[in-house]
Amino acid sequence: MALSEEHGKKLAERLSKRCKFAPSIAEIMEEWKQMRREIYREASVYHPEPRLPYVKRQTLQQAQAVKISWHEGKRVINCHITAEVREFVHTFFPEMSDDTIRKNWLEIMNCQKDRVRELAQNSRWRTYMKLNTEGNIELVMRKIA
Repeated sequence: MALSEEHGKKLAERLSKRCKFAPSIAEIMEEWKQMRREIYREASVYHPEPRLPYVKRQTLQQAQAVKISWHEGKRVINCHITAEVREFVHTFFPEMSDDTIRKNWLEIMNCQKDRVRELAQNSRWRTYMKLNTEGNIELVMRKIA
């Protein structure tokens, strides 16, 4: 093992505590060997992985129900369309229906959150929504002048 800068500092501290006068080469080598043994001993000590937190049975059942409904193609997200959300969406797409809003709920919420953050930071970039041919919303970043 090579002597790093950090190990050199530790070695110098240990030698200054141990030796009253300038240490001999033998004392330096002895102290360095002792330090290496301690470093290897620390590295060889087993540190177990932290245990995962206990998950309640109800939470696990809800997660499994979401997984099943996702594979069946059902909407998983419980989205409540408020007037504020509807107004935000209609600034981009005036004729968008509630079904399309529910279908693209995550993208709309991400765009709204990003837009609030960008306005608060007075950013030169803005997040916009773009509707593709399948009726899905895509998020796009644009630089403003």
